[in-house]
Amino acid sequence: VRVQYAFRVGCVADFVSMMIAAKVWLGWDILVLSIAIIVVMHHHFKKTAGLLWRSASICAYWRSDLGGKPDADDPYAIDFPLRCLKNRAQYARNFEEIARRLQSKAKLAS
Repeated sequence: VRVQYAFRVGCVADFVSMMIAAKVWLGWDILVLSIAIIVVMHHHFKKTAGLLWRSASICAYWRSDLGGKPDADDPYAIDFPLRCLKNRAQYARNFEEIARRLQSKAKLAS
């Protein structure tokens, strides 16, 4: 969260410095333009932030036991990533088993 706030402060500082430089070259008329830009940016920020906040929990979306109700025609099929994850887990289990066997053979040999 601190990184988000630092990023926002940096964006505001950058905008303010740009407006100061623009005021030097263009005069006070840039103040009206900058206020209009701030209003439009704030509107888009609030709209996007609200959508992201409401849709941030994929577990609440996919898991029906947590209240999620994915559509039947949902384009986000997780079958392929799930298969990849299962294959990776099986590979890790096999690797650990082979490592244990080799370790026990090395102990018997010494």
